[in-house]
Amino acid sequence: MVNNSRIEELVDDAKALGRCLRFVWKNKLTYIIYVVVGAVLSLIISFSIPKTYSASVVLAPEPQSGGLASGFSGLASLAGINMTDMNNDAYTIDLYPSIVSSTDFTLSLYDIKVKSSELGVETTYADYLKKYVKKPWWSKAISWVFSFIPKSSSGNNASLKENNVVRMITEEQNNLNGQIMNNVRCSVESLTGVVSITVIDQDPEVCAILADSVVYRLSNFIHKYRTAKARKEYEYLSALCDSTRSTYLLAQEKYVDFTRSHINISSPS
Repeated sequence: MVNNSRIEELVDDAKALGRCLRFVWKNKLTYIIYVVVGAVLSLIISFSIPKTYSASVVLAPEPQSGGLASGFSGLASLAGINMTDMNNDAYTIDLYPSIVSSTDFTLSLYDIKVKSSELGVETTYADYLKKYVKKPWWSKAISWVFSFIPKSSSGNNASLKENNVVRMITEEQNNLNGQIMNNVRCSVESLTGVVSITVIDQDPEVCAILADSVVYRLSNFIHKYRTAKARKEYEYLSALCDSTRSTYLLAQEKYVDFTRSHINISSPS
C-alpha cells in the first residue's frame, strides 16, 4: 500500500509537471518576448550606468585602557597628538561616520585638488563633480520632470552653523553635499574599533587622491577639536601677558622719569 501511494504521488507530480510544460510551450512566444525585452533593458541600463572604482583606507586605533571610546587616539595620532591621558571626550569613535557625513565636513572637501590623467584635468573636487562626473541619461529626464514641481524656499537650502552663526547654503551646495555623502562613506567596527573609510568615484586616480585627503581632513578635524581648549587658553594668556607687559613698561617709564626729575634733590635728614 505504501509503495502504491508513493507511485500515485509521483504520477500526479509528473502530470502536474507536464501541464506546466504544456502551458509554457503554449505561451512560449510571450515568454520569449519578455526575456528579450528584459535582456535588452538590462544591457541598456548596465551600459548607461558609468563604471565606478572604490578605494578603502582602514585605520586601526591602538587599544587604550580607557575603553573603546579612547581607541580613536590612534587616528588622532596622525595629526601628531598624544591621546594617552585624554580619554574623556565628546567625540567618541562611534561619531566618526556622523562627522564625515556632516555638512561642515563635506564643505571642507570642496577645495581638494584632484587630478585625472584619463580626462586630462586638474581642478578642485567640487568643480570635478559639477563638470566631469558622468550621469545616466535618465537623470536628466528626471531632473526635467522635477523642474515643473514648485519647490518651497525652505526645501532649497540647508543650514550650517559656523562660528556660532547659522547661515544658509545654496541649493547647488546642498546637491554637491548629497553627492559627496554618497561617494565618501565611513564605518566603525563596534567590536574592534577599526575605522574604515571608503571612497567611490568614476576615476581611479581621483578616488585614491580623495581617500587620502579624507583621512587627512578627518585627522585635522580631530586635531582642531583636541587643541581648541589649549588654543583658547594660549590666546587668553598671550593677551594677559601683553597687557601685563604694557602695564610694566608704562610703570617703568614713569619710574625712570621720576628718577631723572629728582636726581639732584637731597634729603635734609
